[in-house]
Amino acid sequence: MNLAHHRIRTVLVLIGSAVLLSAPIAAAVDGGDRLSGTQRRALWANNMAQIERVRSAPVPEKPVAAPNDADPESKIKHWLGTYQRQLAENASAIKRDYEWYVDQAKQHLEKGEIRESLYRASNALDNTRDKDTLLAAGWVRELEGRSLELAKKYRSESEWRKAHGIYYELTTLFEDNKNYEKGREDCLNVARLNVLYADAKRWPEVLEGVDKHNATDAMDRIEHYYVEDVRFRDITEGGLDRLLLLGKSETMRETFESLDDEGLREEFETRIQARLARVRKSDENSFRASDAKAHFRRALRINEDTVQLPEELIVYEFLNGALTPLDDFTSIIWPIEFREFDKHTRGGFVGVG
Repeated sequence: MNLAHHRIRTVLVLIGSAVLLSAPIAAAVDGGDRLSGTQRRALWANNMAQIERVRSAPVPEKPVAAPNDADPESKIKHWLGTYQRQLAENASAIKRDYEWYVDQAKQHLEKGEIRESLYRASNALDNTRDKDTLLAAGWVRELEGRSLELAKKYRSESEWRKAHGIYYELTTLFEDNKNYEKGREDCLNVARLNVLYADAKRWPEVLEGVDKHNATDAMDRIEHYYVEDVRFRDITEGGLDRLLLLGKSETMRETFESLDDEGLREEFETRIQARLARVRKSDENSFRASDAKAHFRRALRINEDTVQLPEELIVYEFLNGALTPLDDFTSIIWPIEFREFDKHTRGGFVGVG
């Protein structure tokens, strides 16, 4: 909790050491003497030798008063001892913080305060170098399991904001777990669906001009122009995954009556899920843009056979999900975005060369 203070003091000690080491050179310059390159290197080597002589000395239990004389070795002993004590104090403060965070996390867990426990566990992780040992601890594993149960409960109750909070804390604790990151993104996307499709005027405007050729053209462009090798299996998974979220949104079910039909919705989701399982079993090395387009067309057919959502909606959601595995700077410019861009760039520009 006092790490910033300790680090600032340590930096000041290092700055002081730099000033001390440069003092002999400064004195020589002030006296009008010019040091040759050989003399400067010798002076530097002498300073470093003095440091090496005191580097392995034990850390003084009490601060040593700064020497009044100009003996370089005494001065070096003084600032190096100060530096070593600061390092020891810093390590001790970090250890105290770690133990406090662990204790707080355990207390919250015992009370059933899962998100608070996750937050304190993340704090503890930030204050230890032995992250693997902490994450393997029994109480952390218990916390992980209870967190997943709570996130599942929130999702079943359409409490997407709360579910997102749990997944977010899990991703800070288990940074490499892609399932937790996907859970967080799913919650955000359902929340986005709830907002977009609640406005009966807005969503038709957003989808205006969208058609299935947008998706096939985008995949062709990715295949030919993307700067890295593309895993089209991942792209297809992303698109199909996004379609599975449509029925999770309560707003979507209210806006589109066919999606509120439990039988039609279940058939849609079952067939999309079967298509997704087939994609995941395929060989990623031989999966091409043509395969991605074939699965996309099949998704359109499944929609026609079941919930019959607007085709442009399926295209829009599929492609937004498909681009997720690519880098953050790759996206599609939809017709509405192009129209807005075109509108703002029309007319004359005065004073622009």
